[in-house]
Amino acid sequence: MKILKEIILYSIIGIGFGTLLHYIITTFILDYSFSPVVPNFASKFNNIDTAVGLQLLVFALIGVSQGFARNIFKQDNYLFRQSIIHYFLITLPLLLGGYYLHWFELDLKKLLRFLIFVSLIYFILFLIFYFSTKKKIDEINKKLSKNL
Repeated sequence: MKILKEIILYSIIGIGFGTLLHYIITTFILDYSFSPVVPNFASKFNNIDTAVGLQLLVFALIGVSQGFARNIFKQDNYLFRQSIIHYFLITLPLLLGGYYLHWFELDLKKLLRFLIFVSLIYFILFLIFYFSTKKKIDEINKKLSKNL
């Protein structure tokens, strides 16, 4: 039952983040007006509803796969190795989903641009979580040293 709750939660998070990022990227970064799905992806279907439904399903699947990727840090392992594995567990679903949803073409330049964008976001989030965790650990150590 716990796993089912996590799947549902990660699906909702994936749909929420995916929809928000899609809106931000299509509205402010790409050179076409907002569309609920990438126009090239929508053109594969008879109606927009099917395309939107499939996009939401892909967002949910990405959310689930990325949500469970956090479990890599529960192991006692080297942080650098865990981070590399986690990066690939986060990036691979984005690449597969992005290719299916036509976020980029199979053009090396566009693929590299997508990877750089994803990597930059990953690196920024990694630094935020790293320093946040480090601060908490330092505070705990400070309290422990006062009690000794």
